[in-house]
Amino acid sequence: MDSDDIVDRLRYVAGYFDIAGDVRIEKGTRLCVSIDRPLESRANLMRIKEMFGGLVLPATRGRCAWKVYDDDAKRFIRYVKPHTWIKKRQLEVAEGV
Repeated sequence: MDSDDIVDRLRYVAGYFDIAGDVRIEKGTRLCVSIDRPLESRANLMRIKEMFGGLVLPATRGRCAWKVYDDDAKRFIRYVKPHTWIKKRQLEVAEGV
């Protein structure tokens, strides 16, 4: 895979994150990045899991979610942040956690 393919994939993931992503602290200390999508998007969330680790939660109420924690979440932020638009500030704040 060449660098253009990697950048294209990161832009795609950033678009997904801008639409339906979230960064939060869970249980007081755990950095969590998640993307919540309709069940039809499960295959795309599985691809994101292959790139960044984490887990894809089982579908509930017609939706599924990808989540990644701590060091993997920081890695996601480092690679995806340059390609985000809407939630770039949220990722910048999370970098400082």
